[in-house]
Amino acid sequence: MGQKTNPLGLRLGITQRHRARWYAPPEQYSYLVLEDQRLRDYLQRTRRHCGISEVLIERRGNGLRLRLSAAQVRPLVGPDGGALERLRQELQRECNQVRRELLQLKGPSFFQPGRTQHQRERNPEIQVFVRPCPYAQADASYLAEFVVSELEKRTPFRRALRLARDRAQQAGVRGIRLQVSGRLNGAEIARKEWIRQGRVPLHTLSADLDYTCKTARTIFGLLGVKVWVFRPAPGTKPTAERKPRRPASRRPRSFLDLC
Repeated sequence: MGQKTNPLGLRLGITQRHRARWYAPPEQYSYLVLEDQRLRDYLQRTRRHCGISEVLIERRGNGLRLRLSAAQVRPLVGPDGGALERLRQELQRECNQVRRELLQLKGPSFFQPGRTQHQRERNPEIQVFVRPCPYAQADASYLAEFVVSELEKRTPFRRALRLARDRAQQAGVRGIRLQVSGRLNGAEIARKEWIRQGRVPLHTLSADLDYTCKTARTIFGLLGVKVWVFRPAPGTKPTAERKPRRPASRRPRSFLDLC
């Protein structure tokens, strides 16, 4: 029987790094994990059109840093930086909401004992940094978001998968696999369809694989989208894949050719 595992978690420490860098005492650990998840969900829900591929969260003392990697930086930052400041304020309000909910649910003893009420309610000072994704067309999150947007526009799923595959091929990836499941094209019975181009070595831990899963909300219900991308080795620039040469002639060799 096949045993499924997340390709990113399987490669932590080999080709992948942790998306959260912080340490917390046992009393606060579960709260901070929940807070990180709420911030990631908020970004994916409100800044979906920006193509955010990675959210790196760092904590130090009472400070919280979010380093975003996005395909479209201008909508996040704005012409004068005002959009980035609004995003920081929205994330701050989201943190305040999480803290208030946990204080009502768990009580003050849920956090570190011996702290005053003001210290318990004080939220971290958030800083947001944005950088452009160097190769957005070869990013699994960007490609999955593209497929989701096409499916929600009622584009046939096979056409949406082919368009995403062609974009990845132009970016020079070594292999890609796209899968969509659900009530495809409004069928009564849900099924799963997928396409693959190139190599996608799931069992090779040294392979630099990128993976993501998204959900498309259509009038027929929810459709699941999964994307696996086999990227070039780190430190090398993706190049467009060359088509194999066609043999010059397929005429069978005769005795006269050998003379």
